[in-house]
Amino acid sequence: MPIEVNVPNLENLTINGIKEAVIKITSRIEAEAKKNSPVDTGFYRNNIKAGNGEVVANAEYSKAVEYGFPAGYKTKTFTYKKGRRPNPVMRNSARKVQKEVDSIVAKIINRK
Repeated sequence: MPIEVNVPNLENLTINGIKEAVIKITSRIEAEAKKNSPVDTGFYRNNIKAGNGEVVANAEYSKAVEYGFPAGYKTKTFTYKKGRRPNPVMRNSARKVQKEVDSIVAKIINRK
């Protein structure tokens, strides 16, 4: 004799839980990245945004901050006389928040 277990709204709970977890995780990465970003004018920090399941640093020179650049590096609007060592703000923020993912998801699941 089969035993049937029916959980009302399981699909919606799962989908909504996943969406909520993604929003919380990407928001945490965004906050961590902004907290640890280098600040000269604030433009780089203000252009770190979370949305659609991703976190993006959208300043023209974001790649240069993350990965560094040699002296003479050119963007569309500026040439840097001095080089810059990498400052992996985005990668470090994602790694830090990655350690929290289990607890974030557990809180969402236990609350439902």
